[in-house]
Amino acid sequence: MDLPDQEWVRRVVERYTADPSAYRDCWAPVLVTLSARLARRLPLGAARRVLDLGAGTGALLPELRGLAPRADVVAADVTEAMLREADPSTPRVVADAQHLPFAADTFDVVVMAFMLFHLPDPVAGLREARRVLGPGGSVGVATWTDHDLCPPLAAWEEELDAHGAAPTPSLSAHERTDAPEKVRGLVEAAGLEMLSVETARANVRLSRDEFWGQRVRLSTSRERLASLDEVARAACLAAVGKRLDALPDTAFVDRSEAVLAVARVPI
Repeated sequence: MDLPDQEWVRRVVERYTADPSAYRDCWAPVLVTLSARLARRLPLGAARRVLDLGAGTGALLPELRGLAPRADVVAADVTEAMLREADPSTPRVVADAQHLPFAADTFDVVVMAFMLFHLPDPVAGLREARRVLGPGGSVGVATWTDHDLCPPLAAWEEELDAHGAAPTPSLSAHERTDAPEKVRGLVEAAGLEMLSVETARANVRLSRDEFWGQRVRLSTSRERLASLDEVARAACLAAVGKRLDALPDTAFVDRSEAVLAVARVPI
């Protein structure tokens, strides 16, 4: 979808403002497993100032505070409603990642976990991270390579399609960030030096109820369901429920793959 930058950001904010507690409860626990792996690859032990950029509801903050015990950790996100769900003891700043309200050389480490693909211009966001980092400062990036179409998710999408649910516009340009070589290209275009890049899978086991909660509450899935009239929605949910009940517990595993990259400001 070709949108001006400001309109893109406005729609991202609108989508994540709708139900931030759903993101906190249903999706952040999946993301944090991979975000924590990224954090453990960063030089946080000696850091004094850390920026969690695109912090969302703050699921990664406990991990960052544990890994960076001497640091002041700041959470920033473009969606105020998401930040309101984060720990109020952490400084929280509403900010567009492409136009950060921080002076140059403010931070030692910037973490950008599962947010780069939401930016209209990922390189601009990485350049801003570079600007607010001191010389030799580190940035960690996590993006998706794919979303695992596990049997429950396949059933959900197939039934939405079969019952005529409207498609929703994508506000995540995954095609720009969905491979190690693409992330490397963006990082280097921003003037950063790549130190490591790898892929990792989530492997998060969900219960049937947890999966159901994800689908009926989370952004695009919720929007598609809401596009149906009452009769079609009820029929769709009944059909999905029947298919999910027939699946073994072992089917409810999120194996989505991510790119985890660490870079630094050249010294």
